[in-house]
Amino acid sequence: MPDPKGLPIDRAAEILGKSRKTVLRWIQSGKLPAHKEAVDGRKQWRVDVDDVQPIEQDVTKTSALKDLLAEKDRRIVDLLAEISTLKTELADINERLREAHILIGQQEGKLKALPPARKWWQFWMR
Repeated sequence: MPDPKGLPIDRAAEILGKSRKTVLRWIQSGKLPAHKEAVDGRKQWRVDVDDVQPIEQDVTKTSALKDLLAEKDRRIVDLLAEISTLKTELADINERLREAHILIGQQEGKLKALPPARKWWQFWMR
């Protein structure tokens, strides 16, 4: 009996990092070429080895893309937290600035209440 050609579904699923059901769906939809072959007196699906490699690369790219998207989402959460902190700090700074303006206004009022200052040369004219 000749050796079976191609990979069993379980091995193809392992290589692709997908479930057995997913590999079967891909076979049925035509995304993953396969053929039925008699193995130990039973017909079994065998995935064509040459066709697993490009799909494996696609899966790897997809996994890398998912990792990048997850990292992007984590970064967005970090940036939103930083924005919230900065908004709180800005509100605190604005409040202190408002209080400083009030104090400056009070001091200006006190300065206006003082008698006018004499010029320096007027000290000699008594």
